[in-house]
Amino acid sequence: MAVLEKRPAWRGVLVAREKTIQCLECLNPPFTMPQELQLEGAFKEAFIFNPCGMGHFVLRPLGTTANLVHKWIEFNTYLRNQAKVGVVLLQDWELFILPPKSIPVADLSAEVYYRARAKLKSPACVSQTQVMAGSTLRSGTRVHPSHLETLEQMHAAWVFGAVAELIDNARDAKATRLEISIEDMVLGETGTVPVLQMVDNGLGMNHEEIVKMLSFGHKRPGESDAEQIGHFGVGFKTGAMRIGRDAVIFTQKKDTCSMGFLSKSYNANLEDLEVPIVTYKRFSSGQISLDESVCTKQDEEKCKKAVTKHSPFINDISIGAQFARIENTGTRIFVYNLEQWDGKCIFEWNRSLDPETNAQNEKNELEDIKIRSRRVRVRAGQTSKQVPLDFSLRAYTEVLFLVPSMKIYLQRSLVNTRNLAKTLQNVERFQYHFVHEKDPIKNKLIPLTLGKLQIEYDRGNCGIFLYWHGRLIEAYKRVGDMVHSADIGRGIIGIMDVTDIMDFGDGKVGVLNNKQGFTDSDRFSKLEKWLDKTFGEYWDNNFDKFGLFEKEKLKEGERLVHDAEWVQCMKCSKWRELPKGWCADDLVGDWFCYMKPFEGNCDMAEAVQDNVITVAINRDGNKKVAPVFVTNDSDASLVVNPESSTSSLDIGATKTLKRLKRSRPGSGPIKIERKKSKP
Repeated sequence: MAVLEKRPAWRGVLVAREKTIQCLECLNPPFTMPQELQLEGAFKEAFIFNPCGMGHFVLRPLGTTANLVHKWIEFNTYLRNQAKVGVVLLQDWELFILPPKSIPVADLSAEVYYRARAKLKSPACVSQTQVMAGSTLRSGTRVHPSHLETLEQMHAAWVFGAVAELIDNARDAKATRLEISIEDMVLGETGTVPVLQMVDNGLGMNHEEIVKMLSFGHKRPGESDAEQIGHFGVGFKTGAMRIGRDAVIFTQKKDTCSMGFLSKSYNANLEDLEVPIVTYKRFSSGQISLDESVCTKQDEEKCKKAVTKHSPFINDISIGAQFARIENTGTRIFVYNLEQWDGKCIFEWNRSLDPETNAQNEKNELEDIKIRSRRVRVRAGQTSKQVPLDFSLRAYTEVLFLVPSMKIYLQRSLVNTRNLAKTLQNVERFQYHFVHEKDPIKNKLIPLTLGKLQIEYDRGNCGIFLYWHGRLIEAYKRVGDMVHSADIGRGIIGIMDVTDIMDFGDGKVGVLNNKQGFTDSDRFSKLEKWLDKTFGEYWDNNFDKFGLFEKEKLKEGERLVHDAEWVQCMKCSKWRELPKGWCADDLVGDWFCYMKPFEGNCDMAEAVQDNVITVAINRDGNKKVAPVFVTNDSDASLVVNPESSTSSLDIGATKTLKRLKRSRPGSGPIKIERKKSKP
């Protein structure tokens, strides 16, 4: 058995701002340390510091002079009272001096934890460190550049899933505005190329945060954050690499700004994946300087050389201009060498609005970015090919978030977000009784809204829109007999947020890591069965109201329209109902309450949607309908009109025929019985 070499004791000094705090000694140093340990000006918060997985050693004070003893006690008192952790950065290591657990005295030893510093040139190749008997054994982990091609496969089926990952990052950064556009830029000898640009005004990232975003295999959060969509730590990398070969990131916080480069082109001839990153300090004067506490001059030169050679930003001026365009905080992402479809760019887009005249394009179309193939995603039971959400980024972003809190602009044109629930007809709200397996306190009632959407009826679509953390995961999910017939459920849309159901605790969630589906779990299986049953009841009870054959009565050139259109105010975020004849798409640009046709103010209460029926379940399992107040011009009452010529005998037969109509192909014969009406 090999004998680990024991290092000699270390003696040196702890220094802060060029002044000695104390002379120290370590009897079993885990690695060679310089004689002078320089404290960083920034301290870490002790309550968020996690030493898990780090090495540990002790520093003993040696100085006995009154001055050194006073400074040592003063230093430890500060750490204890302010709950701070002292930081010392060495060439390869980070040291963390913990606050004392007891009142500081002259001979108090300091507990020190340490870890290897991440190499900025390749955050993906951070070494894993093992500590054994005071010595350090390293087993380096290597990542080949071809791993980037593996990551892009996560969104191989649908490129908008990759775009959504970048949108999620902007929302998680608390951005209130996100601009998405494709513009032409010059790329070296290649000439002019289309570049996907995503610009937000969020919180931005510091050095540690951008390294985490561009690194591979960092620790997942212990609990799922209800305010955050990002969870798996792979969203940006999988999204950017699916959209194009190269991505440059410019991000800025109050005191720092950073540039990162994730690139297949740069890594094409390398054996180990490298992700160049450089971080600068920002000053109130607007000037920036290299932050040498986290990167060296050589790191800066290497990052700039990679970016200027393989990106449209060819010099310091063009790089600095991107930081200058960030007003306060935010992030600018540029993805280029975009994926191809049949020899052309995978995307199609119309030209942006003229920034000076704000004029529409020549065809007077809404600005959009579309998938060139126009392929419709495969869903069980779906035969319709009219699903704009599958190939139009505007249609997708209109319903991407259940509660929109961020303005999204496509090609400089504002996306009018849609509140699906407010556009439905014959609305009923159901409650799903979620029962937690272990903790009854977590039992909840999860609402489901069902109704008919005329435009989806015209297109032949139907299904449930399932959201998680307020973000759309599955659209048009067919349930029950929708799966077996294109006509059953036609035009019926459901909306449900399943966050509480699919968050399993301890950081585990029931969502696929591409956020385009749910895992196969008992919770989701129970939910699907409930959705099947609930849709069946809704379909039976509302069949006569849907007017499924009304289109046959229309004259040539006529079409069915929505009963109501809603628009959201950009200031107060309240939804306002538009008068008949108005369409939300006709309201170009930002819309506020004082504008036509509402002409009100933001203090006015949001209108309550009429004719909404709330359905609950009694303890005996029978359906219970809450009282409904029907407006004068409404026909949404569940009570049969006494003046109707339809008898109860006909109603009974009709209900049976409804069940027959939605029966599955191949099922056995159904006996039709007519019940006599009561006198």
